[in-house]
Amino acid sequence: MSSSIINSSSFTNIHYRDGKSVDRSWARDRGLLYGDGVFTTLKWHKGTFVHQKAHWQRLSHDAEKLFIKPIDFNTFVQYLEQAVISLPEEAAIVRVTLTRGNGRGYSPDKDANSHAYVSAMPFTDWPESLSISLCCTRLSRNPGLAGLKHCNRLEQILAAAELSVQFDEGLVLDTEEFVVEGTMSNVIWYHSNQFFTPSICFSGVNGLAKCLLVEKLTQNNFKVEQSEFKIEHLLKADGIWMCNSVRGVRAITSLMTDKPHQFPIHHHTKLLLQLFIENN
Repeated sequence: MSSSIINSSSFTNIHYRDGKSVDRSWARDRGLLYGDGVFTTLKWHKGTFVHQKAHWQRLSHDAEKLFIKPIDFNTFVQYLEQAVISLPEEAAIVRVTLTRGNGRGYSPDKDANSHAYVSAMPFTDWPESLSISLCCTRLSRNPGLAGLKHCNRLEQILAAAELSVQFDEGLVLDTEEFVVEGTMSNVIWYHSNQFFTPSICFSGVNGLAKCLLVEKLTQNNFKVEQSEFKIEHLLKADGIWMCNSVRGVRAITSLMTDKPHQFPIHHHTKLLLQLFIENN
């Protein structure tokens, strides 16, 4: 009887995608296999990458937290410029993904050479104000990964899949029912003469736009409380905003929970828009 065990020395790698053979450098990338990577997404507008240095700093910070080799700033800029060199549009979205590189098994090689992937896509914007819905999907709490923009985004994908076309964004809670973020944005609100935003200590992404706004508001002598809040606290707000480094800041005028809630466009909307633009 012939043995059913394949001699490992008789072949190297066999990889197929949709029935067609593919190169091992793609099929064995740990970003694809395990979500073992980090990413950042920039807006390219009229020949300028908005918040370019801050995006590189965030990408480097998150990579180092996961023991992934970062890329230097000059290389980062070179990759960005290469992606948009022939774009006819005045605006685009550019994503930079940094994976640990190739490797087999869960155990990571901390000395592995990382791979950088850059994609340029048409720019899509939010409407002037947002109608959002509370998602049923809950974010798991993991302080070791909280804040990082890593490539494991299945929870956000499931939350976004809940949204019907009538909603511009979804609001997501964690498994302890605390408000965390939107599916692709952070949330900030105003009540009783101060701003509030969830602390990203147990789940979610510490978004670049949120960090910049909190810093600027504090510099302008506004009190900003970052803590854990239940949905009831947010529903008392005088004004609510979603922020995203690509799409900017937008006021929320409608929030669907078990029933619809309406909010006015607060006069501090102009302030937040101005503070965000100042950081461009």
